Amino acid sequence: MNDDKQTKKINFLSETLSILKIFIFALILIIPVKYFLIEPFLVSGASMEPNFYTANYLIINKLKTKTSEIKRGDVLVFVPPQERDNTLWKYSVYFDPRKKYIKRVVGLPKETIKIENNKFYIKKEGEEKFTKLNEPYIKNDGYTNDQELILKNDEYFMGGDNRLQSKDSRVFGPIKKSDIMGEPIIRFLPFNKMGFYPEKYNHNN
Repeated sequence: MNDDKQTKKINFLSETLSILKIFIFALILIIPVKYFLIEPFLVSGASMEPNFYTANYLIINKLKTKTSEIKRGDVLVFVPPQERDNTLWKYSVYFDPRKKYIKRVVGLPKETIKIENNKFYIKKEGEEKFTKLNEPYIKNDGYTNDQELILKNDEYFMGGDNRLQSKDSRVFGPIKKSDIMGEPIIRFLPFNKMGFYPEKYNHNN
C-alpha cells in the first residue's frame, strides 16, 4: 500500500513538472513574440468606420517603426499622449494599462498641417504652398475648428476615418514615433473582411 502511494506521488510530481516545463517553454516562445514582433488588437469604437468596426480582430506588426518608413495613409495603433505612462507596467506584455488608439497617418514630421473648413491641407518642409489632402477613405469631414501647426522631427498627425466620431490629433495633438505600437498587417475578423494590410492607402506623397 505504501509503495502504491509512493508511486502515485512520484507520478503526480512528474506530471506537474512536465506541465511546468511546457508552461515555461510556452512563455519563452510567446513573450518575445508578443513583446517584440506581433500583438493582437481588438478594435473598439466607431472612429475608423466604415473601414474598421468594433470587434474587428487585428494582428499588429510591432517592428513597423524599426523596419520600414511610416507613410501618409498608413493605419497605426498607438498610445495617445494622455495615456503615456512612465511606470514599469508599460513594459508588461499582458498587463499594460494604457489605452491604445487606431487611426490613420495624416501628417508627417516637419510638415505644416492646416485645417480649414473641415478640410486638411499639407505644406511640406521647404515648400511655400499648401496642398489639399485627398482622403477617399474618410466617412465624413466632421467638424473641426480651423487650426495650423508645424510637426516636429518625430511627430505625426493622426486622424480617424470617421471624423465626426473620432478623438484624434485634432483634440490631443500630434503623437511621437515612440508612441506607435505598430501597424495592422492581418485582419482575422470578420471572416468576410479577412486580409493582409487592411485598409492601407498609399498617397504617393
